[in-house]
Amino acid sequence: MALFSYSNPDGEESSYEADLGNASTRKKPRRRRRRGLSERGLALFAGVFLVIGLYGTSVLSASLPANSSEADFGSLSAIIVCLACLLVSLPIYAWLLVSRFRMEVGELETSVPARRDEDGAEEGRAKRPAAANANTDAGAKPRHGWRLFWSLLILAVVCEVPWDLVTWRYQEHSGSNGTLVGALYGSTAPKPWFNLYTQNPVWALALCALVLICLRWIRRHQAPVEGEGPKADVWLSAGTAGLLRILLLFASFLWVWMLNIGQVGTLFPTGLMMFVFVLLFYGLRYHENTMTMLAAAIGALEALAPAVGVLIVHFHNDEDGYAHSWGRYVWYVAIPLVMLGLGLSACQGLL
Repeated sequence: MALFSYSNPDGEESSYEADLGNASTRKKPRRRRRRGLSERGLALFAGVFLVIGLYGTSVLSASLPANSSEADFGSLSAIIVCLACLLVSLPIYAWLLVSRFRMEVGELETSVPARRDEDGAEEGRAKRPAAANANTDAGAKPRHGWRLFWSLLILAVVCEVPWDLVTWRYQEHSGSNGTLVGALYGSTAPKPWFNLYTQNPVWALALCALVLICLRWIRRHQAPVEGEGPKADVWLSAGTAGLLRILLLFASFLWVWMLNIGQVGTLFPTGLMMFVFVLLFYGLRYHENTMTMLAAAIGALEALAPAVGVLIVHFHNDEDGYAHSWGRYVWYVAIPLVMLGLGLSACQGLL
């Protein structure tokens, strides 16, 4: 008889040593994780780069003398580095918009909460098929992504005053008046609370979401092209659909350009750059390598920094990464508060 033996429920003699041996050899399922950056990880990268960039346009710019040509080399270099970080965040935010839009409309698989086995071990985050999200069943009402558009539109309204506060110091030093906006609205001298020279770049993201919704509507109602099956509710010919796409993109481009959406100084049209990146990421979403190389080449044209953001985007794994569905909306609250705090710090003693 083994030491410390006892009778198990089946009436057979057993021992603690044997049970410990069986327990040690039992294999527990490991949590399966996909390599790369989830949506949560990309949002964290973008948020850090954005805060660094806005710190340069607010606090560091406020420390410059009235005549920026008299500033020391170290201060100017620090502001340039901060602006480079701001540019790095642009393609990341563009990708986050495209990824979230595809999840909203069902083009992309989404993660579901992890399952646990009988012993409580986590089996990993399973994938919900994209077809289930796309509402492909007969009679199912398709989703269009309006929730994403309205959430971005509300965020754009909330961010307008914080954006003016956080950028007006840099706009003041960059000599950013006397543009097309000045001709339309008169004087655009930067002011802390009301700056007509530039609008916050979230307006560009909201516009991009609206453009993607319209492009999907055109695609859904145009005549079938080669490789597509029969469609219901066909209202547009292929030529008419192509013309509508051109007019839509041209009007959106003019809106972003003429209203200086996200314009920082005279050299960094952040809203226009995000608009281009969103169209590129969505149009080439099924051609990963071509999309990455072309986006990096376009990013390299704007001070090289956006190409670094494209490199970070390349490591995405198409997972949301949030433990709760409301996790992504934390950024909707954090970003305006951070901009407001930095803006008030830069304007201390002037308001």
